[in-house]
Amino acid sequence: MLSHDDLLLWYRNSALSECARSLVASIRSSEPVRRVGGGASNVVGRYPSRKMGRVIQFESHRVELAFVLEFEHNAGVLEYYDQPCRLPLQYTGRSGRRVTTRHTPDYFVLRTDTAGWEECKTEQELLKLADTSPHRYKRAEDGTWRCPPGDAYAATLGLYYRVRNSGEICWTLQRNIQYLADYLRADHGQEGSPHRDTLLAAAGRNPGIALKALLETAAPDRHIPIEDVEHAVLLGCARKYVALINRQRGELIASFSYFANVIEEVRELKMPAEYWRHLQMRVARLEQQWTQIKAASKRATAAPILG
Repeated sequence: MLSHDDLLLWYRNSALSECARSLVASIRSSEPVRRVGGGASNVVGRYPSRKMGRVIQFESHRVELAFVLEFEHNAGVLEYYDQPCRLPLQYTGRSGRRVTTRHTPDYFVLRTDTAGWEECKTEQELLKLADTSPHRYKRAEDGTWRCPPGDAYAATLGLYYRVRNSGEICWTLQRNIQYLADYLRADHGQEGSPHRDTLLAAAGRNPGIALKALLETAAPDRHIPIEDVEHAVLLGCARKYVALINRQRGELIASFSYFANVIEEVRELKMPAEYWRHLQMRVARLEQQWTQIKAASKRATAAPILG
């Protein structure tokens, strides 16, 4: 996230009005205005953003999560906030009557030279919305989608409103981000953390050491809380399961060193207890899914060849 001085410099370079600056400051200092909810056809979740140092909500793992990962790894995105605020939109309904509604965009994004709201939808959703609300959602001549009332409101503040659609997503990039997740989160080129080095040395001297014994040996003064190690194991296991399930191959976790960088990451992120409860349930579901995949693979391998 931007420091105070960096934010002031960004304000000057972007030439925002005082009203727009107040809005940006309010969004940056506030919690999301709503909690996302799941449905029959979408999977909601919370992404632990290292860039933001907080959990970012997504309402669809096939659309919104893809854009969250784009925000996270795009150097041109300085900050991004989920469910940031409610906007008053005015437009002409299909019946010809004037419509006023309160709308919560998915994300508010600070980019290097501008800022604005971004709403993420599938191409199929937008086609339906363009039919039911033709003055709210329109496809432009270049194939992109627009929200004229959103554009109009954002323009009064010198900001932008952008409709993101599933057709923009580069799935090759998404697969690469997931494949390189552990590498991208590691602090490459930095000196080793004393906590990490101490844990690795203790685990190396006694392979298979129990977690409690490891902490008692490596951190008798309790500088490494057991909760941090437990959370690192949860986070590391979740990432490994996702990688295995997506690729259906790869090496299993063979040593404690796999979690070394994750321990420091957990200490930096300072996620709320709610997130770790959610992740624990998520890991249990991923473990079950991976077990089912392995069982199906064994059955397919053992099946006799006919003909």
